[in-house]
Amino acid sequence: MTPVTSPQSPLFSVVIPCFNAVNTVRRALESCFLQSERSVEILLVDDASSDATPALLAELAAAAPADMQVHVHCLQNNGGPARARNFGWDRATGRYLAFLDADDCWDPDKLANIREYLQHNPETLLLGHPHRQLGETRPEPEPARVRLMSYWQLLLRNIAQTSCIVVARAVTLRFDTDMRYTEDHDLWLRLTRQQAAVCLDGLTLTQLGRPQMSPGGLSGRRWAMRKGELHMYIKASRQDVRLLVMLPGLLAFSLLKHLWSLRTQVRSWRATGATT
Repeated sequence: MTPVTSPQSPLFSVVIPCFNAVNTVRRALESCFLQSERSVEILLVDDASSDATPALLAELAAAAPADMQVHVHCLQNNGGPARARNFGWDRATGRYLAFLDADDCWDPDKLANIREYLQHNPETLLLGHPHRQLGETRPEPEPARVRLMSYWQLLLRNIAQTSCIVVARAVTLRFDTDMRYTEDHDLWLRLTRQQAAVCLDGLTLTQLGRPQMSPGGLSGRRWAMRKGELHMYIKASRQDVRLLVMLPGLLAFSLLKHLWSLRTQVRSWRATGATT
């Protein structure tokens, strides 16, 4: 049963899925400890790691600031990020969920900026913002430019990387645990059938630990990611008959994006070879 929010409940529940994250999760968690917004609980969900991640999570939780709750959960069998995020979501007590991958980190004012928007727009269900790569200089602060993203727009472009997303805990939808790729885009797409997503353009409040399409991460498996997107489109067309007419075009669009990414990768390899 999902816990009920009480006056003592935090505003934000941060869900961090972890799998063999011993080299990165300390940085991710410390970026939560440094948040200027303190109405926060953190749920660390180890997805049956085979390294020392569970022991490290226990150590880090014990060293948490006194004003910040940290809960460690260890799953017995690896089920992928969708199941780990759902597990944390179902045990969260905050009004909003903020997702953070174990190899990413946040700027100290990330949640404070999000809170400022939500205080004036408490009915928001899904919110995202841009990111930058780890170590990149943050652009000069500027007022957030609010942009709404509809279901139809989200069909063609994901709202944001998962570590840049905040969702109202009251949402009853969950990540599809049968999907190991594009499960985030699939959920946001289903959610925008209820309400348009909010993009806070100009606020690059998250740093990604690796480029989204780099080797070593889920996104590094380009064809698997593309198949996930194709599956998402087919699944969406089964849920919304209006998409049946659009489905061939959406599938072609996805495949063309894949070919373009391969072309770009080949050019990069050739350029790298020419300079060595």
